[in-house]
Amino acid sequence: WDETIRLWSTAGQSIREIRGHNALVYDVSFSPDGQFVASGSWDKTVRTWTLTGEPVATVFGHSAQIHSVHFNQDGLLISGGGDRTVRLWQLDRPLITSLRDHQANVYGVAFSPDDRVIASAGADNNIRLWNRNGKATKILSDHTSVIWELSYSPDGQILASASSDYTVKLWDRSGKLLTTLEGHEGPVYAVTFSADGQFIATGAGDRTVHIWRRDGTLVTRVVDFPKDVLSVAFSPDGKTLATSGWDHFVSLWNIDGKLEENVEKGKAYEIIYDLDNKIGTTEGFEGQAPKKLEGHQGWVHRVIYSPDGKTLATASADGTAKLWSPNGKVLNTLEGHQDGVVSIQFSHDDRGSLIATGSYDHTVKLWSSSTGELVTTLRGHQDRVTNLSMSRDQKRIATVGEDDRLLLWDLNLDISGGQDQLLSGLLDQSCDWLEDYLQSRAPQELKDNLKTIKAHCD
Repeated sequence: WDETIRLWSTAGQSIREIRGHNALVYDVSFSPDGQFVASGSWDKTVRTWTLTGEPVATVFGHSAQIHSVHFNQDGLLISGGGDRTVRLWQLDRPLITSLRDHQANVYGVAFSPDDRVIASAGADNNIRLWNRNGKATKILSDHTSVIWELSYSPDGQILASASSDYTVKLWDRSGKLLTTLEGHEGPVYAVTFSADGQFIATGAGDRTVHIWRRDGTLVTRVVDFPKDVLSVAFSPDGKTLATSGWDHFVSLWNIDGKLEENVEKGKAYEIIYDLDNKIGTTEGFEGQAPKKLEGHQGWVHRVIYSPDGKTLATASADGTAKLWSPNGKVLNTLEGHQDGVVSIQFSHDDRGSLIATGSYDHTVKLWSSSTGELVTTLRGHQDRVTNLSMSRDQKRIATVGEDDRLLLWDLNLDISGGQDQLLSGLLDQSCDWLEDYLQSRAPQELKDNLKTIKAHCD
């Protein structure tokens, strides 16, 4: 609730705090190259930031809180929110399209690894599959309550959905239901695959984290978290599991890749404070909770790793996203959202150069992951942004929000040339956006100044 974004190292240190949203930040996402962060907030904006916390852009368009933001490999940003839309944004043009078929708030959105499919879901209990041009192709309707999060396996063969009906469902590429993961005793808010795609972690309102095999077999259950678990993330090397929730903390669990050995039982909430104790499990999970990352002033809605595993990013209701180093030091705080940041994603390049964050301030922001500077803000949602997803080729981003829409944005950024080249490109693109606005939608008194404004851009 402190409207901030915090960046954390994988060792649990707070790297940076980013402020700018005017309400809870519900989701954040790194760009594929890891240089930027996008955030979605209840202030109905999507904002983008560099890793130094500098604002890059703010995108308006949602008419309600934003619940999800997500970069794909193309660098496109997806947002979804309470205005019942999923929106796809491109950095050089604020909004590609708005997908409006949802009948209630949209909370989850994800690109398939090959960027051919966009999946979105929310409070209408349905999952909708879209092609990259925004055409709906299928509706999956087996859940009986709100769907909070979607996650594709790395090979793109399985889509996992987490729901308030206490289940996680696994679907194949065609939308066929493969299996239902049952065992949680509360709403399931979070689901993610390990980097090798062999394991699935889920976090729920029953204050537990479950680890499952890809075939749906339960491996173990981490119990007795102090409050609901809202987000889970495997590190790229599979050795660490990060969890976050309503207790305002991020906990890092040292897995060591051993998922089939018994350990002594204990209470997970005690281990968060005692680094020498083992985690509490029912069976088959070995490790420790080596760090408790403190720094956020509100719920931590999302926690994710950069593609190279060297940076941890968190999105918080305090309106910021934070980047953390492996030893737990805050590298950057991404500030700029005006409300809670509820979604965050790294871009899919090796460095995770860009970070996308989604916020309840109705915007998605893109940030440089190396500097924390804001790259751009995507404005198009008319309500809270709830989630986002970037395409693998870093060319598009899809966003969903409480305006019940999915928006597709065309990023089309070359982020291989470093920060200077990126910012120069964004300046050129900003001038193009401004010229388009003046020519098509601006009041006449502004249109009269078009030549003067173009001269400044040139």
